[in-house]
Amino acid sequence: ITVADTGHGRLQQYALSEGAIKPGAEIKAPQIAYPQRVRLNSKGDTFVLDGKQHRILRLNATGEFKGYVEPEGPAGSAVSWIPKSLAIDPSDNLYVLDVSASRVVVLNADGKFQKQVPYPQQEGFFSDVAVDAQGIHAALMFPGHVLNLEFEFADDVDAIYANARAYNRWIHAEVGHSYQDRMFLPPYLSLADVDLAVEELE
Repeated sequence: ITVADTGHGRLQQYALSEGAIKPGAEIKAPQIAYPQRVRLNSKGDTFVLDGKQHRILRLNATGEFKGYVEPEGPAGSAVSWIPKSLAIDPSDNLYVLDVSASRVVVLNADGKFQKQVPYPQQEGFFSDVAVDAQGIHAALMFPGHVLNLEFEFADDVDAIYANARAYNRWIHAEVGHSYQDRMFLPPYLSLADVDLAVEELE
């Protein structure tokens, strides 16, 4: 098991032994500053999405830095992107969620550009990507980025619920809370006021 330890700027490996998880090797490199996503391919290579650099690093099976994923697009042009998430299929193709261009970029096992898939026309805020070949039947997408409401409007409960209501209506209008019965986006409910929370739930 390999975990992206964002707070400590490292990857931490764990081993499952006799039903218990035990700490393993620590992987640190100067190029790893703020790891947010980590994926492994069939060869044991590790791909790390660094949230501050907006770059994807490639490490070999021993944790040695092998370079950045910097593909060329059509006609040899460089792919300009802001990767938000990534997934790897059984053939080691890489799927990168690019929030700067509202698309998913598909690369082959060597990191070469294959194609790009634009977001649906009625897209909302996309934050993660998965592929069917990973065996994922459905995804539950929690509204983590709106949690700041609790801090920004700590002294104004009405403002918390006004913003939460606007967010929930936006998700419902743009994507829906159960997109194609596979991507589930639960509404955001603050518990700052019980009556207002019940009203929003209803």
